[in-house]
Amino acid sequence: MKKIRLRFTAAVSAAVILAGSALPVRAAAAYDSDYTQTVTMESLLIPALMNPKTNDDGVYRQLYQALRFQKLTQGSIFDMYQKGVRYPAAALQKLAADGLISTYLYKLMAGLPQGPEDFAPVFNAAYYYAANPDLAAAGIPYDENTLFVNFLTSGMQAGRIASAEFNPSYFKINYPQFAAALGDNPAAWYVFYLIYHEDYQLDCSRRLG
Repeated sequence: MKKIRLRFTAAVSAAVILAGSALPVRAAAAYDSDYTQTVTMESLLIPALMNPKTNDDGVYRQLYQALRFQKLTQGSIFDMYQKGVRYPAAALQKLAADGLISTYLYKLMAGLPQGPEDFAPVFNAAYYYAANPDLAAAGIPYDENTLFVNFLTSGMQAGRIASAEFNPSYFKINYPQFAAALGDNPAAWYVFYLIYHEDYQLDCSRRLG
């Protein structure tokens, strides 16, 4: 069966919410300084990345080095995107192939359709079906694409658990600072986890009760 590829506009909307949220500041100074104004890696890179003379390979090499040597994180890349930096799709694709950013983030920023595999940390069809028996009771068949569409269109908004790695209820209770900043919007919690879970070392795999 041909797999469906969806352009997940709900994720984009939730991602936009992240930009306006009062999330804790993560970025530290790039180096110790006696000056009152510190410089971050992001502020150093943004002018170069936005320079029209910087070609696709130049963008890739700068981001590759920064990510490889942990001067930037996946979350930092998205933060800069929210500030208006636009990355060439070819550079993002290479970074994803290198394992330096997720395929979810690559496709989100490149404006490409996403599939179930891109949501793997928060969605697994078999887990989703087993953890939510009302889906079968409602006559929804066990089919990965059908379940993925259900997850995107209603499961995320309802805060349904869909993988062993991410329990939205656990996220809300154990990371209240993020949940509060994101508001009463469970869909945004999934997106936040997909983008920032490594930055903040989030562990949302535990069941409650």
